[in-house]
Amino acid sequence: MKSLMAKKPQQISSFKPDTDIQGYFLITEKSIRKTRAGDPYLDMILQDKTGRISAKMWQGFEEQTEGIAEGDAVVVKGHTDLYRNKLQLNVSKISKVRDEHIDYGFSPESLIASSSRDPLEMFEEVKALIESVEDVFLKELLNLIYDENRERIMSFPAAKFIHHNFRSGLLEHTLSIANDASYFAKKYPDLNRDLLLAGSLLHDIGKVEELTGEIATAYTDEGNLVGHIILGRDMIREASKKIDGFPKETLLLLDHMILSHQGKYEYASPRRPMIKEALLLYHIDEMDAKLNIFDKALEEDENDREWTDTNNYFGVPLYKGNRRKEKQ
Repeated sequence: MKSLMAKKPQQISSFKPDTDIQGYFLITEKSIRKTRAGDPYLDMILQDKTGRISAKMWQGFEEQTEGIAEGDAVVVKGHTDLYRNKLQLNVSKISKVRDEHIDYGFSPESLIASSSRDPLEMFEEVKALIESVEDVFLKELLNLIYDENRERIMSFPAAKFIHHNFRSGLLEHTLSIANDASYFAKKYPDLNRDLLLAGSLLHDIGKVEELTGEIATAYTDEGNLVGHIILGRDMIREASKKIDGFPKETLLLLDHMILSHQGKYEYASPRRPMIKEALLLYHIDEMDAKLNIFDKALEEDENDREWTDTNNYFGVPLYKGNRRKEKQ
C-alpha cells in the first residue's frame, strides 16, 4: 500500500466533496451491514486528530480487511461524496499501517485529537487545588484517587462523542470545572468550598471505568450497564474505606454531589441537587460541556457563511462572527 502515499497524506478537516483521498486513519467503529438489496458492505467510522468521518467499502472488503479491527491504524484510499448533506468516504483500498509507513508520512500522533494543553501541567494544577483543600479527609481522599488513577485521568477523554472527546479531555474538563468551583466559592462564601471542590474533581471520575481509553474510545461493559455516575460513587466509597475515621456525613454529601451532578432525571441523574454545592456543580458542569460542544460545532461546520447550518447539537444556526474571519 506504499503507492497510496504517492502524495502527502490528507487529513479529515481538509476533505471536500467529490475528491480523491489518501491518508492514515484510526478505525473507531467497524461493522458489516446490508444494502436494501441485501448486499453486504463495510461500514466504518474513521478518525484522525482533525476529525471523524463515516466511511463505506462496497466491494473487496472481506479480503482487504482481514485481520483489521477497531482501534487499528490504517492506510486508506477512497473518494468523498455527500450523503444527506454529510460528507462520507467511499473506500476503495485499505490496509493496516506498517512500520515502513513512517517513511511515508505516518505519525501515531496524527490519529488522535488531544487537548491543546500539556496533561502533566494540568495534573499539577489539579494537585495544587487538592493541596488547597482544608478538610484533611477530603484532601486524603482526593490524593488517593488521583494518585491511583493518574495515568488514566491524564489520558482519557471526557466522552466518546459529545464533549471533550479527545485525549486528556477528561482532565481538561475536570480542571475547568474545579477552577470555576474555586471562583464561585469566593463569590458565595457560605458555600462549603472543600465539598464543592471535591465534588468538582470527582464528579466524572467514574469515566475511567466507563470508557476504554483515548484510542478507539468505547464503553466498557460496566459503562453500558452501570454508567459513570454510579461507578464514580463506588470508587469514592471504596477509597474512603482506606481512610480511618472518614466522616459518614462528609461521605453522604459527597455521594449526593456525584449522584446529582447531571441535574435532571432525564439526563440520567439518579438524584436532583438538594444542596447548594450540588446545584452549583450541576450548572458549571453543564456550562463547560455546552461551551465545548458549541466550539466543536463551529469548528466542524463546513460552509463558509457567517452562520452554521442547523445540523448540530443545539438544532439552531450558530453565529461564527469573528471566528470565521480568523480562520480565513
